[in-house]
Amino acid sequence: MAFVMVASLVPTGKSAFVRGASWAAACLLAALMGGCSSDYAALRDWSQQAREAVLPGDVPRGVQVVPPDAARRQPGSRDDAVLVLQKAASGWLAVLVALADDATPQPDGGVLRGQAERVAAFDTAGAAAVAGIGDAIDYVAAQGWSAGQLAYAVDFADPHFQAVMAALMRQTRALAVAEAAPQGDPAIGRMPARLAILMRVAEGHALLKQRERLLAQGDTSRTLRAEASELRRLMILAAARPAATGGASAAPRVQ
Repeated sequence: MAFVMVASLVPTGKSAFVRGASWAAACLLAALMGGCSSDYAALRDWSQQAREAVLPGDVPRGVQVVPPDAARRQPGSRDDAVLVLQKAASGWLAVLVALADDATPQPDGGVLRGQAERVAAFDTAGAAAVAGIGDAIDYVAAQGWSAGQLAYAVDFADPHFQAVMAALMRQTRALAVAEAAPQGDPAIGRMPARLAILMRVAEGHALLKQRERLLAQGDTSRTLRAEASELRRLMILAAARPAATGGASAAPRVQ
């Protein structure tokens, strides 16, 4: 209750930096009143699961915010554009993991800005969104944000993240159709589950935006754990035989 009362005092209509500072001050005051929690374990776990869901299996996992390229992609191909979109989405999710652990992410956004042109030939809106994610990563790093500014990091990046996920869904679908053989390609059979995964990740980030002032609260944590479990289920479906994935859909969202 103290947290909600203090949160109502945070000014609106300010810049992300001013609002972030105001929110941090409100959170500190609420903590002194016994109403501010710093437990972002569920958010961290969802972000990590979402990152695993977005990245293809052949992309190395590591400590970098933006993962390295996979060797099999052909420069100038739609496959390569999809990879850059995947890297942008996973890069921002890695930032959320770092912030939830009360760490400041590395300023790796320049990598994405340099790779945005690889998307432009197939999806100009997606290319702009990749660059926007790069800007968001560098902004968070430059401001030295950590767990106390998670709400404003989510608010700042959500439009770019949603645009990246929309482009990723468009290009993933287009890639599967373009590569399908006349007799049918397994990628088409897996497409419902794969698109359900991407949709679920986008919806999960929208949920963070919706509950940005309640990210450490119990109801939000329970919802995020359910979302992470649903992503794991969909990943199993996407990896299964195509015949088992036809018509796959996400379970109803936990409200």
